[in-house]
Amino acid sequence: MSKIAIPCLLSDIETYLFGNDEANQKNESEDQNAIIEAMLVGQDAPFRRCVKPEFIRLAPPLYVDQDELIWLEENSYSPDFVWDNTILNSTNSSLNISEIRKLMTKACKTQLTIPETKNLESNLRQDSSLILYLDLSPSKFSNLVEYNPSIAVLSLLSFQGKESNDLSAYLDELFKIKMSVHSLEVVNNLANKVILPDEFIHLYISNCIAKCESMNDEKQLQHRLVRLLCAFIQNLIRSKIIDAADLQVELKPFCIEFSAIREANQLYRTLTN
Repeated sequence: MSKIAIPCLLSDIETYLFGNDEANQKNESEDQNAIIEAMLVGQDAPFRRCVKPEFIRLAPPLYVDQDELIWLEENSYSPDFVWDNTILNSTNSSLNISEIRKLMTKACKTQLTIPETKNLESNLRQDSSLILYLDLSPSKFSNLVEYNPSIAVLSLLSFQGKESNDLSAYLDELFKIKMSVHSLEVVNNLANKVILPDEFIHLYISNCIAKCESMNDEKQLQHRLVRLLCAFIQNLIRSKIIDAADLQVELKPFCIEFSAIREANQLYRTLTN
């Protein structure tokens, strides 16, 4: 903007070209000094001013779209609130939702005491819909499995039949949990109480086999997990939850690799028979 402005003071071209004689310069020096001082001195001196063109900007047109939100004035719309009176009520008047929620939050962070576990389990058995208000997200489920596996099983059973929850998200989280006694216990109890997808069980077993085979540096823990895994698979086969023929290709090399472990030999005999 400053580059296109025109200054208010312009130089006298004729003075530079032709000059003035000395007599006139002496006579006009005082007047010139006064004029120069008037033009240059002061905050609002003429030499600071310039003439700028005025740019006329057209107002942009309003964008109108069929999906555009309608602006509502403050008092033009007042929605009616609909309260769900069943949130804080239960079939059992003695239940305290806030206390149960605190217990569930604690269960995801540490192991509960026996009285606390019995209290939480009894409340979930009395009213399975309580699980919807306990803020148990799939991301918290892995910690619940490690600290309180029995409550984790009961929580998933409580989620069954609830339209607002999808068990697949919790099963995906269960599949990601590292192999342990508690995770095997949870999967085993779930497999015996509900119908788990065959794909989930097969992938879980394959994941556990790979985990056992990769623990060559920790022989004692490796052998312990192999025994637990073999007992877990044996129970699934006896309960007819899985078909031994579907896993022979993967289980037989596993049993041969850990043939020094009694449970692996028993599983191998089960597969061959």
